Amino acid sequence: MRNTVAVGDAENDHAMLAASECGVAVANALDALKDRADLVTRGARGAGVEELIDRMLDDDLRSVVVARHALLLGTRRDGTELKIAPSGGACSSPARRQRQDHGATGFLERILAAGYQCCIVDPEGDYEGFEGLVGIGASERAPTVEEVLELLATPTVHVGVSLVAVPLDDRPRFFASLLPRLQEMRSKTGRPHWIVIDEAHHLFPPPGNPRRSRCLASSAAC
Repeated sequence: MRNTVAVGDAENDHAMLAASECGVAVANALDALKDRADLVTRGARGAGVEELIDRMLDDDLRSVVVARHALLLGTRRDGTELKIAPSGGACSSPARRQRQDHGATGFLERILAAGYQCCIVDPEGDYEGFEGLVGIGASERAPTVEEVLELLATPTVHVGVSLVAVPLDDRPRFFASLLPRLQEMRSKTGRPHWIVIDEAHHLFPPPGNPRRSRCLASSAAC
């Protein structure tokens, strides 16, 4: 459902639009449906559907902000909530590691709960046993790219790729072989919706900068 776009015009379309990632109403739709739609086309009836198809072909609806799916990233000091769209991105690198882990794992829990498929590349095994993840790789056995892709073929499976058994010098090479395959999969299926890179310096360390960092990279869900 996170990769579904629905279009309608009448009362019986409310549930369909609500269940989809992006709900669209054509110009001649009932006002009540247009009020709840994420996008209202300029054209009516079939012309509106053609307009929607053109937009999907043009930019995969990246230009459409679907506010109802926004994910809570955190709370500002004044108490207001900070949310980002599922098609957005976030990078978390606070000074204290404990705070960093808490923030990253809390956000991941929200991603999984919302139904967006995740693939977490975990160089140090920090996410082993994380609830909701199917782990691949362990201290005595390195994962393979094919195993990761096979698990991700099921849309409801979230994968944690542990690189503990991969030698430090080989980790960038492993990631360089995995990332293009994930990108290829996303170009065909739209999944995994989020690729999470933990301890990014293990995989593409900046020259002369050993600083630890954590990155969350995302793609559009629809």
